[in-house]
Amino acid sequence: MELKNDDAGPSLATLMSNLPGMAYRCRNDPNWTMVFVSEGSRTLLGCKPEDLIHNQRLAYADLILPEDRSDVEKGVAEGLGSTGSFELFYRIRRLDGQVRHVWEKGRLADRNPPSGHLEGFIMDISRLKAAEEGLRRSEQRYRTLTEMSQDQIFIVNREGFVLFVNGTASNAIQRDPADLPNRHLSEIFPPQTQQRMMAGILECLETRKPINRIARIEYPGEPLWLDTNLVPMFDDQGRAFAAMGVSRNVTEAREAEERVRAFATELQRSNAELERFAFVASHDLQEPLRSVAGFSRLLLKRFGADLDDEGRQYIELALAGAQRMEAMIQDLLAYARLGNARPERQSTDLNVALQEVLQNLQAAREEKAATITIPTLPVVQGDPGQLRQLFQNLLGNALKFTAQRPPRISVTARDIPEGWEFAVEDNGIGIDPADLGRAFEVFARLHPRDAYPGSGLGLPVCRKIVEGHGGRIWLESRLGDGTTVFFTLPRSPREVT
Repeated sequence: MELKNDDAGPSLATLMSNLPGMAYRCRNDPNWTMVFVSEGSRTLLGCKPEDLIHNQRLAYADLILPEDRSDVEKGVAEGLGSTGSFELFYRIRRLDGQVRHVWEKGRLADRNPPSGHLEGFIMDISRLKAAEEGLRRSEQRYRTLTEMSQDQIFIVNREGFVLFVNGTASNAIQRDPADLPNRHLSEIFPPQTQQRMMAGILECLETRKPINRIARIEYPGEPLWLDTNLVPMFDDQGRAFAAMGVSRNVTEAREAEERVRAFATELQRSNAELERFAFVASHDLQEPLRSVAGFSRLLLKRFGADLDDEGRQYIELALAGAQRMEAMIQDLLAYARLGNARPERQSTDLNVALQEVLQNLQAAREEKAATITIPTLPVVQGDPGQLRQLFQNLLGNALKFTAQRPPRISVTARDIPEGWEFAVEDNGIGIDPADLGRAFEVFARLHPRDAYPGSGLGLPVCRKIVEGHGGRIWLESRLGDGTTVFFTLPRSPREVT
């Protein structure tokens, strides 16, 4: 007796309508002629149950995609022949044209008529299939990325067994990647290296936080410096069971860093020796110069009346040369001291510092009838003595290199994002733009010695002071149009090496 749709009774019909799929009973014939279909056909196929009963409007077999039909027939036949049941995955096309993935579970219900009846259940698994496909693509992308990566990628569990390595890692240790999974680290690395690696892995798992390590690892062939990031991996119960590591080969960078550090140490030693040499040599040179100057003065005092004009001129030239050399040595000593001394960091009121500088330059200001304009200046962090010397050198230069007009000098300060920018501007003789690059060189003289005295160390000293405070210094000038020296000081002190 065939089961009709209305044979199911109200309670069974209600139950069937609430199922997330379609229940069915059909003849075991080539078209799987339906004798019962649940209300789930409306959602699954987009048709009413009665449309399928006895294939009145359409046959379910016709909804199976043609390319899947033979696999479905084969799966039904093999299942019935072995266990009397079957489980299938295939695709159908709904009446609205949508293609859906379905899962079907069925069995042989009876053998009357001789072909028998089949009954089962069909569910739409399109979302599950899409998620599965997305996961597969994601895993494929992940494996592709790990294999393409130049970094070594590995997974090691809490016991020290390797779960995964990429090609870069297996190449580094010169092992077949297929031979590494399930190997213990002790089978791959020397004891000391294995212990260091396990210490990092266990720390990552115990703290349950990512960690970073830079270490020298003993690999076959030659050791490598690796910058490794370890992150914990958790199981379904939230237990940290393994650590994933990404190691970047930083051997070249590390060796370059070591070379730079060694070079810096050697350069520092060499500079210290040069500074000591300059300091000692300057002290040793002063004594004979004092002798030359002293004896020159005695000659003039005792025998000046007996000498002709040419003789007195020779002695005066020798005395002037000795005095000039002594001034240069004093400037060189000051320059050498700056190289050895770090700036003392403290709050410095530049208004107070400039008042002291102006007092020191009082005679030169009155002699030249100079006008110096200084606004209210900021309080900065720096070495008071060095900052006074900086402004005294700059204002002294502005008073020295004057044109045939009274000097006009101005000091300004401008607030900038990184700190303060200062400018010392004059209306003096200026500098040829072609010579600007030499202005801060030691002993560089841009003007004739007989017209403007000095040792050529004023601006180099200024540069050492400014750069020692973490700032920079430069100048702008045109011959005959005056010079402006700019320099910056950071808002907060920072160490300069």
